[in-house]
Amino acid sequence: MKVGLLGASSFVGQHLIPLLLDKGFSVVGFSRKPPENSEGIEWRQVPMEPLSQEEIPLWISVAPIWVLPDYFRFFQAHKAQRVVALSSTSRFTKENSSDPQERRVAQRLREAEEHFTSWANKNKVSWIILRPTLIYDWGKDKNLTEVARFIEKFGFFPVFGKAEGLRQPIHASDVAAASLEALLKKERANKAYNI
Repeated sequence: MKVGLLGASSFVGQHLIPLLLDKGFSVVGFSRKPPENSEGIEWRQVPMEPLSQEEIPLWISVAPIWVLPDYFRFFQAHKAQRVVALSSTSRFTKENSSDPQERRVAQRLREAEEHFTSWANKNKVSWIILRPTLIYDWGKDKNLTEVARFIEKFGFFPVFGKAEGLRQPIHASDVAAASLEALLKKERANKAYNI
């Protein structure tokens, strides 16, 4: 069975490709630039090529959830039956932030989730939203890798203010594994999970 993967060249996408192939899926990867390891997958560049009649019933999007509306027509043309999408727990944790930009991110995530679920329900497409907190992949992310480099160089990491912002980092390979499980567990439908 075919799986469409939006964001195939991202670090989560790179961990997800071999997992999908190991499960016997035929993977159609979509991204702005080809992934380093594209062996075994069909490759499509975004912006999307003209719509075809090709059926791709299963989708995983590791791209920002707010870009999904750009692909709704595309999903429908390819007869999507199930879509797993990544969002973020920032939808909740930044909702009441003192920083207006963080509040806008939280609002943007909330609105994107609502738009996605509304579209999916209206079109009878099964959906799952996964909300990681802070995705890292040693040497590839710009979050924990920078913190680790600072600590290696100076032996400490400064914490300013009350340091009340609790975040549980999750490795990109774990997000990929959770995305695959969400795709496979059809009894888990039309729900969102904080991971």
